[in-house]
Amino acid sequence: MPVFARGVTVGRIFFTALAALFTGIYPVLTPWHPLIRRVPVSGHAHELAFVRDFLAADHLAQAALMRGISRQDAPPKDAGTLARSTMPALVTAHSYDPLHSVEDADELVAGLSDARRVGLRSILDFGLRHGEINRAVGAFLRGLPPATTA
Repeated sequence: MPVFARGVTVGRIFFTALAALFTGIYPVLTPWHPLIRRVPVSGHAHELAFVRDFLAADHLAQAALMRGISRQDAPPKDAGTLARSTMPALVTAHSYDPLHSVEDADELVAGLSDARRVGLRSILDFGLRHGEINRAVGAFLRGLPPATTA
């Protein structure tokens, strides 16, 4: 499951409910997919493009994915494995997310050898403070070592 121990119970409920939702909307939306896919979206209407693409997606495949996720366990807490991971990581967390707790995020950052955390007030920050978040992500990416080719 893409959550740590504190979020497993909520995660099982959430992903099981999403699976039921996707299964339920499949017969309703599938006949409309050809029309939905033709809805024009301007280059600046990213949210509208997301909604269009969501409505035209293969909802049975999404349901299967959500069911599979809901049946997984949380990753093991293995300090040794985390400490050996040398890949830089940027972790976001906010206190209103029951799936990804701030405590889990702080433990992850502390356990990784090269990690930073961007604190958010809520999920709305991705829309309301996107400039600030983009700058934090940009600074993180600019700080990465140059890629090497084999």
